[in-house]
Amino acid sequence: MDDAPVVELIDVSKVYQMKAGDVVALNHVNFSVKRGEFVAIMGPSGSGKSTLMNMIGCLDVPTSGTIKINGVSTTDMTDDELTEHRLNTIGFIFQKFNLISLLTAYENVEYPLILKYGQRDHSERVKKLLTMVGFTEDRMQHTPYELSGGQ
Repeated sequence: MDDAPVVELIDVSKVYQMKAGDVVALNHVNFSVKRGEFVAIMGPSGSGKSTLMNMIGCLDVPTSGTIKINGVSTTDMTDDELTEHRLNTIGFIFQKFNLISLLTAYENVEYPLILKYGQRDHSERVKKLLTMVGFTEDRMQHTPYELSGGQ
């Protein structure tokens, strides 16, 4: 196994400026995850877990410090570069499902493939991905509100 971290945070801080004063969500965090490691982010409400995950997922940027994903620093990336980086590098599972309610599970998986690769036949890949996470052919045609939270 390669010892290089796939995720590395170096002295990362995130401060939200509010009317009532600054809120420090992350304070000089140093953290790394190597390929194959499993990590649980735990802590009480308000301890910065979601902020940390948003930093790792390139959904937010730190106030200071450096974040590297697969050795590539995201610190100075533009919004467009971060979008491209998320599209090609990062998989994110949200606490709340962010699915399009009018689309089926199949269509929700197919949609980002269409955005990236255009209107071609993605059926084999979509079915493979959904099968990998336990979907039967029948469940693939259900909308988000017809699925369980785990699905």
